[in-house]
Amino acid sequence: MRIRAKQTIFLVCACICVIFAFRHGLKGNEWSKCIVPVDYDGRQDFGVATYTNRNSPRPLNTRNFSMVHRPSIQFRLLLGTPRLTKGFLTIGIPTVWRENGSYIVQTVQSLIENMDQKDFNQTVLVIFTADFKDEYNQDVVDRIKRNFPEHIDSGFIEVISVPEKAYPPLTNLKQTFGDPTYRVEWRSKQNIDYSLLMLYSANKSKFYLQLEDDTTTVSHYVEKIRDYIRHVESDWAMLEFSLLGFIGKLFHSEDVSKFSNLLWTFYSEMPCDFLFKYFLDIKLQTKRLFRIPTLFQHHGLSSSLTNLTRNVSDRYFVSELKIHKGDNPAAVLSTTMKIYDNNTPTLAYSTSDNGGKMWVMDPQPGDSLTIVFKEKQNIKRVIIETGFPVTGQDSLKSAIIEISSRLLMTNNETCIAYSAIGEFQNGRADIPIYSSANKNIDIRCLRVTVTSKQKEWLLVREIAVFTNKNPARVSHVADNSTEQSQNVLYQFRGK
Repeated sequence: MRIRAKQTIFLVCACICVIFAFRHGLKGNEWSKCIVPVDYDGRQDFGVATYTNRNSPRPLNTRNFSMVHRPSIQFRLLLGTPRLTKGFLTIGIPTVWRENGSYIVQTVQSLIENMDQKDFNQTVLVIFTADFKDEYNQDVVDRIKRNFPEHIDSGFIEVISVPEKAYPPLTNLKQTFGDPTYRVEWRSKQNIDYSLLMLYSANKSKFYLQLEDDTTTVSHYVEKIRDYIRHVESDWAMLEFSLLGFIGKLFHSEDVSKFSNLLWTFYSEMPCDFLFKYFLDIKLQTKRLFRIPTLFQHHGLSSSLTNLTRNVSDRYFVSELKIHKGDNPAAVLSTTMKIYDNNTPTLAYSTSDNGGKMWVMDPQPGDSLTIVFKEKQNIKRVIIETGFPVTGQDSLKSAIIEISSRLLMTNNETCIAYSAIGEFQNGRADIPIYSSANKNIDIRCLRVTVTSKQKEWLLVREIAVFTNKNPARVSHVADNSTEQSQNVLYQFRGK
């Protein structure tokens, strides 16, 4: 009887493991990490297990961990109408009260303004009003309704909430990582906020993107996410479009409920940005996959944790807002450098705030970027900004700027007889152009030439060319003038 009882128990456990594998898509070596699930109200939660992640501060030891019961959740749909068809992307944003003001409207505005029109029907934005203050939640509803009525009507925006009683205990929690009680309670609620939002959003689209309510983005971000997915060759559980916390994390739809369960079960153990490292190991993703430049930036100063101000930023985020906004007359731009991912010189030359940047691989001495103006220009100043703003990485280490008034007679897009007017310093160039005898000079071409080898790639954020609108006197350089005579006319005055 004992043997038969043991066999029966083993068979039941094996069957549960098989069912878990089929429901959750285990394959290959994932069987060795099979965790027997415990079912509550029809939802799967991870059972007791011990798992060690080499990248986390300490082992996730749950032998003495009390399983937290997740009740049946009643979501309240406050705004919007759920779409009947599954789209490409669901974006989830939890929002809570902040002491010095809310950023949720600015965040939604940034997402809408930088999304291509073709992507609206394939994207859903779910906003979770997750505060226990009803007046704040109602204020969010009112402001979203007032500012984005057409996107609510189209099904693009949904606003949800859940009753406070749906939350597990948030007081008298075990203190970990040396955090004081108030911080443990804050981060534990944050885990539950994410868990509930992901549970609601799990099957709305092919992919799920997690954001926070104080972020901004860049133009065409959905298409850039789609393009990065196509370029990732290995199997993945999570892609990252920001270096910060839990911002810009992308999951497969079928994995969202699994991670939601993990957040719920271990909500008080550690912050979410530690827990997802364990999730990656469970899913056999051996390295984190970041898109550089990143697509989402933290912009808020007031934290959802009372009396905390956070001035943190993603060092690999490049704002597409143009600082200098030059006159940038019509021109043809070309380069001998190898362009990465369609980040062409034209994007850096554009004066549009959604223009973009130029990004090239492995610039070599003698490589150049050339601007050929459609007509001769009277230029008074040239500014070129390169590299990531925070770190200075991928800046132009050594280069000169040259100008020319002479086009080849047989080729209207090639100049000859260039003269140097200045050089890059600390990854940027800001060069006023002066002429001898106070004469203004017509310029047809401007060229940047790399003068030394550098280990990093090159990122050009902005090219700004300023012209004299009404020059008092213009000196035209004749087509047969010599390079020596031009060198006399063009003078560089460094800053």
